[in-house]
Amino acid sequence: MEEKTFRFTDHTGVERQCSSEVLRQWHAEGRVAPTQLVHDEATGQTAMVASVLDLPRQEARAGTDRELEMIADKIGFVPNVRKSDNLYQAKIFGICWLACLVLGAIWGIATNPNGFGDGLLTGVAVGGLGGMVVALLVSGAIVGFKGMMR
Repeated sequence: MEEKTFRFTDHTGVERQCSSEVLRQWHAEGRVAPTQLVHDEATGQTAMVASVLDLPRQEARAGTDRELEMIADKIGFVPNVRKSDNLYQAKIFGICWLACLVLGAIWGIATNPNGFGDGLLTGVAVGGLGGMVVALLVSGAIVGFKGMMR
């Protein structure tokens, strides 16, 4: 049986040509992603490595998840699907929001001459709404910075 030859451009922009066995080895080493497009020299068709090598569906999906996580970490502007990052962001958001809520309550009590009740309500409302904005920005920046450092 004749060995198939495939042509593709790697992640560095270099055009490569290899046999299906070498392609399988490079995939096992992590040098070629399952979603990488390769061109079959014999048939002239283009397909993903996962279909060319007949990889199980879970293995092909795992490569897609890894690529999405890398894009989310390095480039941004895509949803972060890591559960640990989302829990971390929720904790930071909660802490920031509660801190702004307390600061707003103190500010409301200190600056309202109409009494404790009105000042507390106004301060909590202002602190809560402002706290959501501050908490969203702070938690997003921290998780984004954490992702860039990976």
